[in-house]
Amino acid sequence: MTLFRCCLICGICFDGNGGVYMSILKPREKRLKSCKLLYVIVYALGLFVIEYFNRFQIYRTLDNFKFITGLSLLYSVVIISLLSAILLIVPKKLKGVYLGLSYLLITIYMIAHRVYYGLFKEFISIKQMLMIQDTKNMYSDVGIFINDIKRHVRFDYLIIILIAIISVYISIKLIKRDDSKRHLVLLIVLLFVSVGFSDFGKLAISNSESEDLDIFTNKEFLYDTLFSKDKAIEELGIYGYLKQDVSLIFSSRFREVDPIEVTQIADYFEENATEKIVNDYTDIFKDKNLVFILAESLNSTIISPELMPTLHMMETTGLYFDNFYIPAYPRTTCDSEFISQTGLLPSLYSGPTCYLYQENSFPISLANLFMNEGYTANSFHNNVAEFYNRDVLHKSFGFEEFYDSSRLGNKLKIDSSIYTLGKDLVMPDEKFYSFIVSYSGHGGYTERDLLSNEYYRENYEKAASVLDEDTPDEIVVYNAYQMEFDNMLSEFYDDLKSSGRLTDTIFIIFPDHFPYMMDDEMYRDYVGVDEDYQYHKLPFLIWGQDIEPEIISKLGASTDILPTVANLFGLEYNQSDYFGIDLFDEDSESLVVFKDYSWLNDETYFSANPNFNTDKSQEYYDDINDKLYKKIEIFQKILIEDYYQHTEDDNA
Repeated sequence: MTLFRCCLICGICFDGNGGVYMSILKPREKRLKSCKLLYVIVYALGLFVIEYFNRFQIYRTLDNFKFITGLSLLYSVVIISLLSAILLIVPKKLKGVYLGLSYLLITIYMIAHRVYYGLFKEFISIKQMLMIQDTKNMYSDVGIFINDIKRHVRFDYLIIILIAIISVYISIKLIKRDDSKRHLVLLIVLLFVSVGFSDFGKLAISNSESEDLDIFTNKEFLYDTLFSKDKAIEELGIYGYLKQDVSLIFSSRFREVDPIEVTQIADYFEENATEKIVNDYTDIFKDKNLVFILAESLNSTIISPELMPTLHMMETTGLYFDNFYIPAYPRTTCDSEFISQTGLLPSLYSGPTCYLYQENSFPISLANLFMNEGYTANSFHNNVAEFYNRDVLHKSFGFEEFYDSSRLGNKLKIDSSIYTLGKDLVMPDEKFYSFIVSYSGHGGYTERDLLSNEYYRENYEKAASVLDEDTPDEIVVYNAYQMEFDNMLSEFYDDLKSSGRLTDTIFIIFPDHFPYMMDDEMYRDYVGVDEDYQYHKLPFLIWGQDIEPEIISKLGASTDILPTVANLFGLEYNQSDYFGIDLFDEDSESLVVFKDYSWLNDETYFSANPNFNTDKSQEYYDDINDKLYKKIEIFQKILIEDYYQHTEDDNA
């Protein structure tokens, strides 16, 4: 029997008799060449696993979310093919850098979706990058920012990070063993797939059905607008959603005004003209002053009357709307400001209203209506002017001046300082309309948040002594913050009373949104939220010294505020210009529209999930939806086309 000894390095074997033979085993270099494409495969596979692991977690969170669709698979292949093609093109010395950077960005993007959803109940858009400075301004204390993020961190984020690290590590090891110069055939295939199929999804969902197709089943509209981020991620996948999100940013940036769209808006208003109806409340506040307050995160149902006596007095002795809704639109506070001051719908899908449309023309705004009647109109907020672009946006609203914390000389950013530092600006000698956006009620509401706001410590101790012992601590902190809002309200009230101007001044108070920075489960249990739309049921009150107290149970929404106020003050306005109604018009019915196109009327709630809509017939829903979706689209185009600027130009 002959014994062979082989060298694995050179592939040569020796027998016991001194013979030399070539081994049937491949040399090490040749064996490694057989795996030369492995690093691309590992890279692509890692990207695929990260997306579908993340998608699986979303599937577990959202009701009726499909784990996989044909389009999501298609776009996974398209985007991963493109990224893999770039990996092949990148020089070998830089492949490791590209691997690490691409996985880092994708991992951050995937996790950001989940964290953002935990905070705002919607997925993130690249357009939100326009607002990154607002995040910096909101979180002056890095610890608070980390604390808020930590509340929405999940263990599975570590798994996503681990998958990324393993994929990068193995891919880099395989790249070092690869000595091939190019993979031309593979490169051509990957580029063909990524480029050739990039718009195949659009072709796949295009249809020839009528324009009034149900918006929730119209995938073409979903693709063109991404109006529902949940649905878009479900249908297109996370990579497909990212691709279309970026595409929409570029297409909107280079878009010019479409005169056909402007004409369609004008035609819609002509065909749907609404007459302003005189009612028992018309002109009752004619020539009176107005202090109009948007109260940060105010929900008076979880506030003790003992802690906020002035607010409680105004709620119980004024006009109180107990069936009122303030939907949290994509940009929460900014959008609520926008709605209350213009009577329009904010941007639902084209990007942040306060950044994309801050220089639009709004001649129909509340400030302009008051100034047409000889009022002076100014706005106030205890944060920096750059936050939400308020220095630009409020000018577009028609205000003569916007006073931020810098112009007021306020370092503490507490509500009562608006009175202390700006009372003569808020309450000038002439007829005035003053719009105040409060600040103190802003979250978070944890112990860490309180420690960074020692100013509220005394309020906290008082709130803890008044509220029940089993009151959740976040509710106690929340009360402590809102007590400062009541301090501001009390100071304005006392000043007007002592100066004899209280009779001539009206207060209007409404919140921007519910306190979404509270722990969600605790808030639902404490407030009694059974359905998600009930988060948005919030107070709206109008108070004046001579008002007969009245609880108004008519359904209302934030879009109804401007026409209601205009009627009360006898301002000249065209009802057709506004999305909402005058709440004192008995013949008009309000419709609450939420950001996902669901709605609420006096009879039923229509969910964005068609499976839940069983109260009424399909014909009933279709009749409302056909009119509503057309109206929503017109009011979106008003922003996109800067409609009122063009009508002003035409009349010049």
